[in-house]
Amino acid sequence: MKKNALRATLIAIVAMFAGSVYAADATHSACVSTSESPSIGSPITGSTYKWGIEGGTSGTDWTLSTDEGTSTTIEWLNAGTFTLWSQETNEHSCIGPKMEIEVTVSSFTTNNLSNGICSTSQATGSAVDVVSVNLPTEASCGGSKLSSSIDKWVITSIDNLDKVTAGAGNATVGAELTDAGAIANDSYTNASDTEVVLTYNITPYIGALAGSPFTVTVTVYPEVKKPTINW
Repeated sequence: MKKNALRATLIAIVAMFAGSVYAADATHSACVSTSESPSIGSPITGSTYKWGIEGGTSGTDWTLSTDEGTSTTIEWLNAGTFTLWSQETNEHSCIGPKMEIEVTVSSFTTNNLSNGICSTSQATGSAVDVVSVNLPTEASCGGSKLSSSIDKWVITSIDNLDKVTAGAGNATVGAELTDAGAIANDSYTNASDTEVVLTYNITPYIGALAGSPFTVTVTVYPEVKKPTINW
């Protein structure tokens, strides 16, 4: 009798997770700063169900509202790969195998941007070409646009900055920017004979939540020299 009961409980271990039904070990995707409530499909009367998460640290990477019951609620706090499991003990104290779902939690993302600009001319009265790129405010995760907008950007580095001369008032590395137009008026002088590709490496934020870094690539063309005139 115990054997037959255990076989029935094994068939019943079906995790219903974010609209998906998993009847066998599987993979699942989630986003940072979201909550999900997986539950047991068709729980058996008299059985109890344990929940757990392997990988990461409770309170730092995730929270689990309860570790026992037919459902639980998870809040994903950090990006990473974690394993959610549930395990049944039936009315005869027979313990079934763990049902495991590998969950990949991703940060929000935004688009990389690029532009090409002329080297700042040193001649009086000449127009100054600028980056003319606004930082992105739209964020997405798992292919879906988020309702919240990016409201802060931190420049972590600018590649090849030593190969050009930055204009006065340019955004600087480490700056916390709250204006989407913060780098739009940046300008550069390229005194070499070849193009210099600058890469702004930027981390976006929605409130205190950091997203995946993105780049703004700016190609600075060489400064145009005075022509030679044959007389």
